[in-house]
Amino acid sequence: MYDWKDVMSRYEIYGMDYQINLTGYQLEAAKALTADETYSKAQSDYLTIQARIQELNLARESLLNARNTAAAQSVELEGPGGEASDNTGLTNENPGESIVNKLEGITPDSQMQISDIDAQLNAIEAQLASYQQSAATFSKNASDDKLSRDLAAFYKDYQGLLTQDGKHKVLHSFLQNCLNLMVGQEQMKYDSLNQEYINLQKQIEEIKYQYGYSTKGQVDEISLNLSENTRVSAQNQENYNLLNSYIKQETGLSESDTIQYNIVLNHKNYTVATEINSFVQSTPSYLQLKNMETSYQNYLTSGGITNTAYQNQIGLTIKSYQLQEVQLQRKIGNFVRKAINFYDDSFRKMTSIKQNLEIADNKCKAIEESQKYKKASKLEVKKAYLDRQSVSLKYYSSCMEVLMWEDILENKIYLEDE
Repeated sequence: MYDWKDVMSRYEIYGMDYQINLTGYQLEAAKALTADETYSKAQSDYLTIQARIQELNLARESLLNARNTAAAQSVELEGPGGEASDNTGLTNENPGESIVNKLEGITPDSQMQISDIDAQLNAIEAQLASYQQSAATFSKNASDDKLSRDLAAFYKDYQGLLTQDGKHKVLHSFLQNCLNLMVGQEQMKYDSLNQEYINLQKQIEEIKYQYGYSTKGQVDEISLNLSENTRVSAQNQENYNLLNSYIKQETGLSESDTIQYNIVLNHKNYTVATEINSFVQSTPSYLQLKNMETSYQNYLTSGGITNTAYQNQIGLTIKSYQLQEVQLQRKIGNFVRKAINFYDDSFRKMTSIKQNLEIADNKCKAIEESQKYKKASKLEVKKAYLDRQSVSLKYYSSCMEVLMWEDILENKIYLEDE
């Protein structure tokens, strides 16, 4: 025999839905690590391009200085109709390869040397234009990859919260199944007692009919009622068996194992403002909206977006996330208020029904005592126990309501569809 709380604990070990949920959030966190690697590669490529541009700018600056010097010396050394004497033989090699070092010691003193420098400057300008175009592309790629990384980082940074939230929701659903099984047990007890009561009614009515104190129509009506109860009872039994098998399969129990429900409920006080704040900070969908807003804010200011229309689009995207945050906060607030109201109302209803159950128990004892002294019929005894079971069914149903809302409030489970 297993207590229902032990069954809940076993579900965390054996439950397939639980394991799938846990693995799903672990997978999302792993994807976030992949996004990290992609961004690191894009950022590295961008920095490499920037370093090359810086090197080329230094080379261009050195060449410009050399050209200015050569031009000045050419004016000084040339006489009327004369030419500058020495040619250093500056070659048109790759200007990006340590050009500064190659220029050391060169004394530009001729027009030919200036032409050589101009050729190298043109080559550098062409390379700069190419690299700057590539830099713009790599900057955009790096910004895009950083946005992807920041968005995916939510799953890595909040893996614990996501897993906990998913766990609570799956356990909440399983709790509902376990409590439905409890109510199902009470329903079958009611169906069984009702069957006995209607059977006894039919027997009495048939005897009365034999002696002319009843009609065939009254007997047929009770028979029809008995048949309908048999049908409903069989359907309830089938539903119970299916749910019972599912729960045992998901918790590693055998079909012969039984589950008992010892329900002890104590009222808990919840403060609306405190609970709303706790729910907001524990709701992944809200935190993800905040992450999206921040990620796109960083994307907008990263410098990788030069298109004005696209900048406006990103600005509207950010505004959309901000509005969704406000809307979700309101929804969470309304949900929490409803949850607290329903919890308190369910607890009051459960307390009232529990008192009625005690009254029904006392009535059963009293009528059994009366039957001993022939002051109550067998049918009256059956009716008393049937009424008592009807109250018991309502009691366990109300206990289920209390436990479900208590679970929501204790574990900060925001159910968007509620």
